[in-house]
Amino acid sequence: MIRYPAIIVALALSAAVVHAGPCDKDLADLSAALTSTQLDGEKLAQINDMRKQAQALCEAGNDEEGLDVLAEAKAMIEAK
Repeated sequence: MIRYPAIIVALALSAAVVHAGPCDKDLADLSAALTSTQLDGEKLAQINDMRKQAQALCEAGNDEEGLDVLAEAKAMIEAK
C-alpha cells in the first residue's frame, strides 16, 4: 500500500513538468528569431525588453497579455 501514494506523487510531478504554459512556445520562437535576425541596437533592446515583460506576464498568470506583447515583438522583427 505504501507504493501507491509514491506513484501518484511521481505521476503528478511528471505531469506538471510536461505541461508547458501557453507562452512557452512563443517565447522560444521569439528567442530563436532574435538569434537569427540582425537588428539595430535600439530595436534589439526594445524587443528584448518586450520579451522580458511578456515572460513576467506569463509567469504571473497573465498569459493573454503576455502573448499580445510577444505578437507585437514578433511583428517588429518581421517589419525590420
